[in-house]
Amino acid sequence: ELQRHSHGYTARPRARPARTNGATMPVKAAVKEKKGDKNLKSKSPAEFFQDNKGIAGFENAGKSLYTTLREFIENSLDSAESIGVLPDVSIAVEEVTLTEYENLIGLKAHIRKDSALYADVETKAEMTKRIAQEARKAAAAVKVAASNKRGGGASGGGSSGGSGG
Repeated sequence: ELQRHSHGYTARPRARPARTNGATMPVKAAVKEKKGDKNLKSKSPAEFFQDNKGIAGFENAGKSLYTTLREFIENSLDSAESIGVLPDVSIAVEEVTLTEYENLIGLKAHIRKDSALYADVETKAEMTKRIAQEARKAAAAVKVAASNKRGGGASGGGSSGGSGG
């Protein structure tokens, strides 16, 4: 059972009346119920719903959109009912890009004053040359590793194993 407090939600076992054996002494099983309290943890509503997104209806993007729209509609209908007016609810859902969204909510895109500061310092020719050098170094490393496996080693030593006769 979840109990809501001003500081959050707390999960507590439901209190059961103590069983008696006909006299005034409760049965021992009812006494054991207090042990679980030390393991309980208090959480804020935000923490609780972050851990239990399924309860709030935010498991994935589609369900989140549905839950949000449903809440908007329910709140609109409740508000109209509370003031005694017939509801007039219109909904339009459209997909927008991030830039369009930022423009809609009033965020201005950052425009760089000196774009030369952010330009790539490596030209196409320099990049091609660098990639070729890296490829040659990698091929040389593979050759060295292969010759070390055969026993040729970096010292240029001759054959591996066996005695010269």
